[in-house]
Amino acid sequence: MKDDCCEERTPPGLSSRVTMSIAVFFGWLIFLAVWLFFYASRFTVLENIGIALIAFLVGLAILAVVWASWGIKYGKQAERWEKRVERKNAKPQNQKKPARKRPRKRENN
Repeated sequence: MKDDCCEERTPPGLSSRVTMSIAVFFGWLIFLAVWLFFYASRFTVLENIGIALIAFLVGLAILAVVWASWGIKYGKQAERWEKRVERKNAKPQNQKKPARKRPRKRENN
């Protein structure tokens, strides 16, 4: 029987957060492409850099909110799992091995 703490499985919510991360990244790239092709000519270089930076910070804020709650929840759970595994794998110290009994020799009569 496998120990529940040692099974490798995907934690709940991980796949949706990875999907969200990929979507935010590609959304940011699409926004930049559309901005540069259709709207950037109306603004100065510094304004365009500012808009790109703000768009990046908005994406970063979205990812921070998405990942922070998951990291806090599963970070605490990972600490408990590590402690269980350490206790399971810990070798008892200062314990002597039991003496090995030798079989008695039979005397032939």
